[in-house]
Amino acid sequence: MRHRVVAALLLFITGCVSPLNTPSGCPEVFISGASAQTVSNHLVSAWIGAGYSVEQQTASSILLTRDADDIATQLFFGSEFNTTPQCQLRLNIVPVGMSTKVVANYAVVTNPGSAFAKRTDFSKSSKAAHQIQESLDRLRTQLEFRDISAERLQAIEAAKN
Repeated sequence: MRHRVVAALLLFITGCVSPLNTPSGCPEVFISGASAQTVSNHLVSAWIGAGYSVEQQTASSILLTRDADDIATQLFFGSEFNTTPQCQLRLNIVPVGMSTKVVANYAVVTNPGSAFAKRTDFSKSSKAAHQIQESLDRLRTQLEFRDISAERLQAIEAAKN
């Protein structure tokens, strides 16, 4: 009985959300005409602005973390050793020709940094996954539009001369 209640509450918290329509099923995006370094810089800036900290960064991966700040997550994923679980967002950045592919993985970690750490993945079919996908789509639009705008500015300047 207890397991059914916990399962029902967990379903209520994570929500009944349809799977993402991406090849991996995780939040992902292709950004045309932007280098991996440019995409990486914009990702870090955006997620720091959302309250995350950079835990680890390489040329192909960024690990961002923040303490869970909502009561429901703390109740379900906190433990007697650490009542505040950690939200982890890993962004994998892969250059593909003249484009850059970003694939995100999102998890809540109970007892982070300890031998008792437990990772619960929410990368697929969760509200968080859909919110991350929306953020990646906004970034793609911003970077691709920026490039188009730069090209148009150059064309306007060239036409003046």
